[in-house]
Amino acid sequence: MENNSDYAKLKGRATVAPATAEVKPKTSEDLPPLTAEAHARIKQTIADVKEHLPEMVDMVKDFHAAGLIDGWRSVTFKRLDDEPA
Repeated sequence: MENNSDYAKLKGRATVAPATAEVKPKTSEDLPPLTAEAHARIKQTIADVKEHLPEMVDMVKDFHAAGLIDGWRSVTFKRLDDEPA
C-alpha cells in the first residue's frame, strides 16, 4: 500500500481530495443589502467591541480577509448582564 487513500479504497471507503480552491471573501455585492435595523445593530456591535474588546477588532478583520465571516454583520456582542434569549 502506498498511502492512506489506497487503504481506504481497499476497505471500500470513499476518499476525499484535498481542497485546492482558495476561499475568497465575499464582497458587498455578494451579500443581501442591509436593513436600517441591521445597519444600526452593526454600528452598535462595532462600538461595543471597540469599547469592551478592542483586541477583537483585528481578529474580525483577519477572519473577514480569510473568508471566514461576512464582516461585521456576522459579529454579535453579548453582555453578561443581558437577559437570556
